[in-house]
Amino acid sequence: MNWDHKIFFKINGLAGKNKFLDNFSSFGGRWMIFIMAGCFALSIFWNIAETIQSFIYFSFLPLLWLVGWLFNSLIGKIVKRKRPYLAYPDKVKSLFKPLLGEWKSLPSDHAMVSIFILALALPLSIKLLPFFIFMALWVSWGRVYGGVHYPGDILAGWITSVLVM
Repeated sequence: MNWDHKIFFKINGLAGKNKFLDNFSSFGGRWMIFIMAGCFALSIFWNIAETIQSFIYFSFLPLLWLVGWLFNSLIGKIVKRKRPYLAYPDKVKSLFKPLLGEWKSLPSDHAMVSIFILALALPLSIKLLPFFIFMALWVSWGRVYGGVHYPGDILAGWITSVLVM
């Protein structure tokens, strides 16, 4: 078993043992990305006075997401890595299913977008930086804990976001 699978099974092995941790991780893995996007939008409108500047700055996130998603999709088609709960249905405790399908695991779109949001939020407010870092890590933790990604998928998503930016 490689490092990726070993770490995955250690983390996912915690699932089902603590209701609070299950709920915390599941919420982070499924919904925190949307909350991050909302917080990012609010921070833009708080920090940038002119409407045109706000619109231009906010438009970078969907553009980055589209380019990143296309890049991730290409990698997914080439690598064809199954999600953990599909590869090991008897071993993996799956807390939720992906919202947009099961066709790829590598790289993680959620991890990619969380780093896009984090990077775009950086110039807006250094005070909010720890908050955005926490949310990005929560998203990534939840995806592994919930059984839908290996740690390597998360790392690949982070790398994809850096390459696309």
